[in-house]
Amino acid sequence: MKTHSVCFPILATLALSIAVTRANVHSNNTPRGVSPSNAKLYVPDGANNWSCLDGSKTIPFSTVNDDYCDCIDGSDEPGTSACGAGHFYCANIGHTPSSIKASRVNDGVCEEECCDGSDEYDGQIHCPNVCEEVGAKAREENDRIRSIQNEGARLRRGFIKYGKANKVSLTNELETLRGQIDQVQEALNDARAKLDAANEAQDAYLEGSKSEREAARTQQLEPLIQEQTRRLKHAAEIRDMLKLTLQNLKEKHNKNYHDLAVKDTVSGFDEYIVAQGEKTEPAQEDSDISSDRRFDALVDETSVVLRDIGTLHDLLDGMKRDYNTEYNDEAVLAAVKVTEDFEVTWDSSRLEFVDVKHLVLPEELPVDNPEAEKFRD
Repeated sequence: MKTHSVCFPILATLALSIAVTRANVHSNNTPRGVSPSNAKLYVPDGANNWSCLDGSKTIPFSTVNDDYCDCIDGSDEPGTSACGAGHFYCANIGHTPSSIKASRVNDGVCEEECCDGSDEYDGQIHCPNVCEEVGAKAREENDRIRSIQNEGARLRRGFIKYGKANKVSLTNELETLRGQIDQVQEALNDARAKLDAANEAQDAYLEGSKSEREAARTQQLEPLIQEQTRRLKHAAEIRDMLKLTLQNLKEKHNKNYHDLAVKDTVSGFDEYIVAQGEKTEPAQEDSDISSDRRFDALVDETSVVLRDIGTLHDLLDGMKRDYNTEYNDEAVLAAVKVTEDFEVTWDSSRLEFVDVKHLVLPEELPVDNPEAEKFRD
């Protein structure tokens, strides 16, 4: 039993020594992990000493890659992970050389960059050398890319050849087309002259009949404009009556009753007034605008007033349904009475505003239409 106990430390020491020895020298006396381009930097002096690459100190060359970081810059451990700051060179014979961070050496992971497995040499894990296989695939891919490039070059040469071969014929064709430009331009000038003459004749005709057509259209639409004006005035009177009712309610209702229905109606009226202040005022009537535009403007304004009537009635109707009848607030009762009277008359009054009663503009009559003559008398 004692013999075995003594053997284990000896074997462990021997294995460590072998690993350090393997790490110290790779080949041709160049330390493991050093690239061929940097091999000249790892040559001992006559006393078999070596200076750190940063010049910070001189150490025995035998301590390079001893798994202990002697140099400040870590240059004495290119083949171990002791310093971790440097880079480990993988020869990758059969593929492309590569470098990895020194901290990844002997970390128990077979690095993809080191296909030769040289980064894991301490025996913790076996990393097979797959450089021939990887290199073959890389070369195959390079051959494929090169083949594509060659095909592209071939096509390019073909296009160049085609361009040169057709340049002469295309140049001749271009000269022929240029010779035809004068003929086409002359024909174009003739066509433009005829078009200008036709436009002048048309403008003269339209200018001469414009005033007659406008006068006829004005007479044709005047009854419709008058009717739509009457409808707008009627709607505005109803809206103003409802606004006045709500204004009186706001100013005269008894606030000590705290009737929520009344309060909601007054608040809604305030919001309506604020919104009205933000609206753009309708444009003043312009005597120069056409009869069609005047009619359309009247219809639009009437629609706005009708929406206002609906909003104001909803406020009063909501209060009428929910107000506290025990308070006998005179202002509230007056508003309720106005609302009830309005609802009775509105059922008949609003018939002139429903869709089926909308006035429709007739088509403009041609100037030479006999029906148009009566509007020009």
